[in-house]
This record gives sequence, structure tokens and C-alpha cells, in this order.
Amino acid sequence: MRMSEQISAFLDMLRETPSMCRTAQEDETRSDRETQDILHWFENYGYHASDAEIVRVARALSLVRRRRRQAKDARNVLHPVAEWVAKSENAQKSMERLLGDVRKAEKATENKHYMDRTDIMAQTLETPDEEE
Repeated sequence: MRMSEQISAFLDMLRETPSMCRTAQEDETRSDRETQDILHWFENYGYHASDAEIVRVARALSLVRRRRRQAKDARNVLHPVAEWVAKSENAQKSMERLLGDVRKAEKATENKHYMDRTDIMAQTLETPDEEE
């Protein structure tokens, strides 16, 4: 992978992290609300529900709690990066300039051809090897 691709991927990650963090927070909040709905169902209807209904609702609660845990874990990991991104606008701009400089240097090396400065190669290749 080229250096510019690595820098670009890092910048993309920085740009996407705040949105990903918000999404994780929203998923966690939604799961909290779903949990409360399920608990209220148990509180209000659980004694009158069929066994099949109770099993279905219990499975739903299990799934909701797993989704909440995944969202919370993601938010906990993403939050420090999102905070840094919010505070480090100058660093990001500096990295974008760096990316431009690296891309320019990579482009300059793509079509680079070496031009001989002396005639040593021509002389060497024209002269047959002398056998002793």
C-alpha cells in the first residue's frame, strides 16, 4: 500500500469517527428504550401472558441487551477519537497538506527515468570482454 493510501485511510477514519460515535450512542439509547418497553410489558402483562409470549419477549430482551452492549462498547472506543477530532482541526488540516505533498512526490516518482550522465554504460556494453 502506498504511503498516500495509508494517510488517506487514516484521514477517512478520523472524518468518519464522529458520525460512527453518534450512531453508536443512538443505538445504545434506542436499546435502553426498547429494554424499558419490554420491562414494562413484563410488569403489566407478564402474569397474564402465555408461556410462548413470555419466551418470545425474553428472547427479544436478550437480543436488545446484546445490541446495547455492542453499541456501548463501540461508543466507548470511538468517543476518545471523536473528542480528539473535535479538538484537533489544525492537526487534520496539516495531515491533509501532508497527504497532498506525499501524493505529489509519489506522482513525481511514477514517470521518473534515469538519464546517464556519462558514457560509462555505452563504453562498457560496446567493449567485449577480454579473455586472458
